[in-house]
Amino acid sequence: MLKYKFKVISITMRKSSYFILWPEYFDKRLSRKMGRRVPLSIAVSRPTVSEIAEAAKALGYKVILQEEKSYPKCWYENRGRVLVDRGDKKKSEIIREISLFLSEKRSKSK
Repeated sequence: MLKYKFKVISITMRKSSYFILWPEYFDKRLSRKMGRRVPLSIAVSRPTVSEIAEAAKALGYKVILQEEKSYPKCWYENRGRVLVDRGDKKKSEIIREISLFLSEKRSKSK
């Protein structure tokens, strides 16, 4: 009879302290299937990572900007991503706050 010896390794899953926000979450041109996470009424056209980062900073979140990353569904476009500190809120709440800020800012600039 064969006996196998396995080395038991303790793996602890560390919960990241940041949410990842992609510009596709806020893009009015995309469908929900393609990655948009907000209603069309508060979505904006072609948001940039710098706009999203500025909005998150203005709302009081800690932000890390990564411009060289690609959204998995659109791997051929390097639009970047924004890491936002989790805090006490859900990701969906943070996305909605940022989207409202972006849509208000764009409507004022017109």
